[in-house]
Amino acid sequence: MCLALYLFTDAVLEASSWNVERRGMYLEPANESKDRGALAWPREGRQLYYLGSATGCGCGWQPVTEWDDEDERLHKLQDRASLAALLEEQQGKRAFLVACWEGDQGKDWEQRGTITPEQVLDPSFEFEELGQYLVGA
Repeated sequence: MCLALYLFTDAVLEASSWNVERRGMYLEPANESKDRGALAWPREGRQLYYLGSATGCGCGWQPVTEWDDEDERLHKLQDRASLAALLEEQQGKRAFLVACWEGDQGKDWEQRGTITPEQVLDPSFEFEELGQYLVGA
C-alpha cells in the first residue's frame, strides 16, 4: 500500500507530473477522479496538492532504510531535499501536510504538530498515518 502526501496551502503552485526519465518529487493539483476523499477534507479556501515521489507514487516518502538499494536511497534523499525546499517556500502561507495510506483519504486526521524542513531531511523521519503537520520554521 502506498503513502499519500497532500499539501494544503494559500499559494498557487506550479504543477508537475511524474516523469520516468527525470524521476523526482512532483506536485499535482488534487482532482475529483483520483483524490475525491482528500477533497472532502476541510480546506478553508486553501489549494490542495498531491505530492508524489520518484517512485511515481508516495512510497518514496517512507524512511530511508538499510534494505533500500543505492538508487532507491538516492531518490528518497533527493525527494526529501525537494520537499524541504518546498516547505521553506510555504512558511507563512497557512500551509500544512496530511499523510495517509491510499484509500484513507477523507478520514479524520490527527494533528501531529509542526513540521520543519530539517525534520524532512532526516532520513529516518516517518510520516504518521492520518497525521496533519503544520508547516513551520
